[in-house]
This record gives sequence, structure tokens and C-alpha cells, in this order.
Amino acid sequence: MGIIIILIYTLYGSFISSLYILEGEKGEIRSADFYIFVIVLFLLVFSNLGKNLIQSVTKRNKKNFLILFMLYISIKVVFDVGSIVSIGALVKDIGTNFLAGFIAFTLIKSSVPILSGFMANLQTIKWFRRLTIICTIIFNGLNIYFLSMFFGISMIDVFSGFQISSISNDYYQDFGDYITIAYCCVVAIQIMFLKSSKHKNFAQLIFLGVIAFQTFITFSCLQSVMSNKSVAVIVPVCLLAIYYSLPKGWLFSRKGIKINTLRSVFLILIAFLLVYIYIPEIDPSNLRLLDYGESSSFFTNSSVQSRISIIEGSFMQQFLNAPLFGDISYTTYMHSSLLSIQTHLGIIGSLLFLIFIVSQMFKLYRSPGNEALKVITLPILFVSIISSFFTWGPLWFLMGALYEFTPKPTGKDL
Repeated sequence: MGIIIILIYTLYGSFISSLYILEGEKGEIRSADFYIFVIVLFLLVFSNLGKNLIQSVTKRNKKNFLILFMLYISIKVVFDVGSIVSIGALVKDIGTNFLAGFIAFTLIKSSVPILSGFMANLQTIKWFRRLTIICTIIFNGLNIYFLSMFFGISMIDVFSGFQISSISNDYYQDFGDYITIAYCCVVAIQIMFLKSSKHKNFAQLIFLGVIAFQTFITFSCLQSVMSNKSVAVIVPVCLLAIYYSLPKGWLFSRKGIKINTLRSVFLILIAFLLVYIYIPEIDPSNLRLLDYGESSSFFTNSSVQSRISIIEGSFMQQFLNAPLFGDISYTTYMHSSLLSIQTHLGIIGSLLFLIFIVSQMFKLYRSPGNEALKVITLPILFVSIISSFFTWGPLWFLMGALYEFTPKPTGKDL
């Protein structure tokens, strides 16, 4: 239930961001931040969310190193006049996304009789399957709608070096962050649906087709607003989702290729054939990922090279200036969560962050089940390390999800 609530919130946020990109304003519509505030307030009053948060904070374990880390950031932001992280960014990027991740992976229950019965019905296998189908259709339909808004319903433009001269790019990163979190939510929902399915082989085959299609559509949508970072998340999430969802030996066995392999290859070939028929002028070299044809690979992309040059030119100087506490006023920041934590929050911040991350990942990957969380953890963390400042929204969504996580010896999913 929680993950569906957050999926709706992120899709709404992506819609608002798309209005900013196209028109420079959202008109009379309320912002996504307003609605997440209402959602959190409602859940705190009428569900077990507040109780779960209090229990997590009051327990003595390594998870609370994250709370100490967040308090440390807050103190630095509030009392350092030159901080490049505003109080607004502290609340929106860190606080809001942390709560979104926590809610998404919390089993929401209510003590109010009417709400309790309603939530219990939604969490039955029958209703969860229906909600999975609805969420999948809405997510992919909205992405197609975004493409139609950006490029007049022609996906050829995404791959043909179309210059978005008429579009304001000030909010493309917000759009990419919302879509990234929404993609992770919908994939997590699909994985949980797949595990509950009675007709495994059929459901697994459909899952392959659906996730391949939605990854292609999401990839196209993100590249249409020049978001490379989000693309670097969704592709490995897709691959890991396939890896964790399909049972061992589903595609191959010691005796040779199985019928499922032939079905999967046939499905993929049909998908590529349809793309070739309907988008004959497709040219992947013109993606922003390859600098619109100027770069031969992702690693020679000008965006990647600029990040590398900043690290080579400024990291050691910033680190040596304030190694223990860091300096949150640096305006030339490292595009790396780990490096930017060190330069802006010092060794103290780095230790608090790393203790939490390492301990929770160790517990996560040693425990059975929890595939939905395992699928999104490594891609988001890796991309944050190589390309993002430590306030990146999807990173804090992951922090909230990991903070909620507690190993379950039964191996039940989230």
C-alpha cells in the first residue's frame, strides 16, 4: 500500500515538473511537496507510520547513524551562513525523499476500523494484482504522454539529435528524479506481483515483455529531457529485476536451452522489429548519452569528463582545507555522494554515512527475500557515487527504504 501511495506522488511530481520544463510554471496546480506533506500528516494520524518511525529511532542499532548524519547536516545548514544547501533543499531533497522511501517500504496498517478494512482489502493478493496492472498502465501511459508533450508524439526526435531550444531545462533534473523513483516503485510492485502469481511461467514471460517495454519508454522519456543520470539507474534496475525475479534454470539448464529461452528471444526480436518498423530513422549515436553524436562512448561524454575534471582539480584542495568537519559553503562541488560528503561534511559526516550504508547493505544482501529493495539499492548507490551531490533525491529515497528495512528470518518480501 505504501509503495503505491509513493508511486502516485512521484508521478504527480513528474507531471508538475514537466509543466515547469515546457511552460516555466505550473499554473494553479498545487506542488507535489504540498501533497506529500498532506500524505505524511494523514498517515501519521491514521496509520502505524508514526509508531514505526518512533520504534526505529528509539531502538539501539546502527540504523540510527543515519539519523545522526541527518542531524549533523541540519546543524551545518542552519548555522553555517555560507551553506550552499538551503533549508528548503534540506526539507525537499533530503527530508521528503527520506520519508517517501520509508513509506514506500512500510506495511501500512490503520487502527481506524473503516480504513483498516479498506487497507486490508487492497493488500489481498486479488486486489494487489489489479493494482499492479493499473499502476503499470498508468506509469507507461504517463511516460508516453510526456513524450507526446515534448516531441509532438514523434519518438524519432528522441534519437535524431532534436534540439530542445524551446524547452526550459531548469527543472529537467527534478523531472528525472521523480521518474527514477517512480520507475523503481513500479518495478518493485511488479516483482512483488510476480512472486504472488500462481501461473509462474506465463507471468514471468509477460514480466519480461512489460519491463523491456517500460524501460525503453522510460529511457526515451528521460533522454528527451537530457537526463543521463536517471538513465544510468533504470537500465541496471531493469537487469537486476530480471535476475532476481526469474528462478534459477528458467532460461538455461545443464541439459541445454529451455523453451523459455526461445520464447524470450522471440519476444525481444519482435520488440526490436516493431521499433525498426515504426522508428526507421533511429540513431542511438544522437542521444545525449553520447553527446548527440560527438562522443564515441558514454565515458567520453562531455558531462562525464567535466565531472572528472572537477574531481581532479578541486577535491584534494577542498578535502585538505577542512578534513574533519568539511566546509558546506563550497560552490564548486564534487559530483559524487561520497566525495561531496567528505568535502562538505568532513570525516565525521563520511563515517556516519558509511557505517549506516555498509551495515544495512550487509544485512540486506545476507537475508532471504526483499528482492524489490535489492533490485534498486546497488544502481542508485552506484550512480550517486559517480555522478551526484549528496542531496540527490533518489539517494535519499533509498536511504529511507534502507532505514525501514529490518531482516525477516522468514524471507517474506516487503
